Amino acid sequence: MTEKLNEKAAAIAGAITTGVLHFLMGIFFFGIGGSGTGMYNMMMYLPTNPIQIGFTQFIYGTIVALIIGAIIGLVVAVSYNWALKK
Repeated sequence: MTEKLNEKAAAIAGAITTGVLHFLMGIFFFGIGGSGTGMYNMMMYLPTNPIQIGFTQFIYGTIVALIIGAIIGLVVAVSYNWALKK
């Protein structure tokens, strides 16, 4: 027997997951210093346009990750529940 997914719980779980992952990756990026920017620019072939990431962009990015994660979690739960009806 299949269970319905709770849309609110899925949205919260998606938001927490993406927010935590964004936070951890941001800490990692800041922790390795300029070498992370250098590696990214080398991979993206942008040696003349270095990426400057500050604390404000990090906070805004975390907020956006929370919102997008909630939306994705909600979409997954709604589509799963819709598929159960078929």
